[in-house]
Amino acid sequence: MATATVRCTTPGDYASKSIEALNSKAEVNFDHDKPLDKWLKSAHVLYNQAQVQKQEGTDDTLRHYYVLMLRYVDIVCNEIPNHPGYVDKGRQVEHKKIMKTVPSAVEDLEAAKAKLRKQFETEFERKMEEHKKLVETRKREKAEQDVRDAAAAAAAEERRQAEMEARAAALTSRPNISVGDAMLRDGYKSLPLPSSSLPLPAHSSLPSGPSAASPSLAPPSPKAPAASAGDDDVVFGVPVTDDNPTHIPVLLPRDNRMTWDTFQQLERRRPQPSPPRAGGAGTG
Repeated sequence: MATATVRCTTPGDYASKSIEALNSKAEVNFDHDKPLDKWLKSAHVLYNQAQVQKQEGTDDTLRHYYVLMLRYVDIVCNEIPNHPGYVDKGRQVEHKKIMKTVPSAVEDLEAAKAKLRKQFETEFERKMEEHKKLVETRKREKAEQDVRDAAAAAAAEERRQAEMEARAAALTSRPNISVGDAMLRDGYKSLPLPSSSLPLPAHSSLPSGPSAASPSLAPPSPKAPAASAGDDDVVFGVPVTDDNPTHIPVLLPRDNRMTWDTFQQLERRRPQPSPPRAGGAGTG
């Protein structure tokens, strides 16, 4: 089926372009070197084929009939009289017999052309309706896809928010097991200053200056001191540096930290042991 390749906007325009396409298809490349007898025979074959297509009476066969009959009329009326072999009297007589079919063939072509125009106009309207439905279908599918994409994006964002909340909750509820927590569980909320009646243990292994502080030095575990006259105070020394707070080991709550200077002051305030008396346990 021949269709117009030019964009058409009306049924009449589409029909005209389609008929022009059929006319172009009917054109014959006439070879004057081919013997005239073969051209006369080709004319008879075209006429007979056209009549067969006309009798079938379908839309497609009507178009085939139009092309074959238009090609037949063109060869008989325009090409054969200009062939070099047409000078032969016998060929001229045969050609005149064929020419008798031309008037009815032209009338049939005009009738076929009118039917084809209506067919092409109907075809154009059908194609436009199909195109309209196709556009509407694509718009609907796009809108549905947009809804699905938006729902998927919303679900993904909801899952992301839930994961973030779950991670935040896990970080908030994570237990912080440290010496400070152990002290709080044991009831030590702060480090009291030592009393004069409570001797402090010697810390001979501790550094002697602020530059020797180590972030990895952990405080001793809380122990109950030896019973003294009505005094249960306990002191813990946490050596840290004064000049760089970032070196403070995160082992105890902030209220339980003390600087190295504070620790040294507490050491200096600790009562010194009495020297041994002369003639002690060695004499007897």
